[in-house]
Amino acid sequence: MTLDTTIFTAVQSMTGNAIIDQSMLYAAELLILAVPLSLIYLWFRGQEGKEDSIYAFATSLTGLAVSYGMGLFYHHKSPFTMYDTLVTGSAAENAFPSQHATLMLAVAAGFYLRGHKKLGSSLLGLGIITGFARIYVGEHFPLDIAGAGVAAVLALGIIYFVEDRTEPIVSQVSGFFQDIEDQILERVETAT
Repeated sequence: MTLDTTIFTAVQSMTGNAIIDQSMLYAAELLILAVPLSLIYLWFRGQEGKEDSIYAFATSLTGLAVSYGMGLFYHHKSPFTMYDTLVTGSAAENAFPSQHATLMLAVAAGFYLRGHKKLGSSLLGLGIITGFARIYVGEHFPLDIAGAGVAAVLALGIIYFVEDRTEPIVSQVSGFFQDIEDQILERVETAT
């Protein structure tokens, strides 16, 4: 038995409590909603917030692209195809690396890159919980979550490398949307 399956079976041995099992099912599927909510939160924090949101979003897309590329080179089935898990019966797909964890960790990394340490730490924590929950419910092996971490770090490196080159474009885009937001707010204030 490999270290990956040893850790997986140890986590699987924790299942059996209906409340915890249901909580983990929710965490595995719903904590990902923190990504769009945090991006929207930043978006409405002025032009700099819009720029930060764009960079974090770009990091997430880059992370997913890197993750997809990694999945082309290494493939293995989801644990639920081999074990009796909480999600047995789901559609089988390449489990490596976890897309949920990649997305959450990449956005957290993007927040750190742009100086939002509290928001980045919160999303990192939720990403770790999501990764654990996805192992707990049987969607992924620990290696899938570790692969997601690698994809997120590689995405951060790519975005960091191109940040200086893309700054003028991001600034124009965020300025355009900030102007629209300012005009809407001005009209709302004049109407009231």
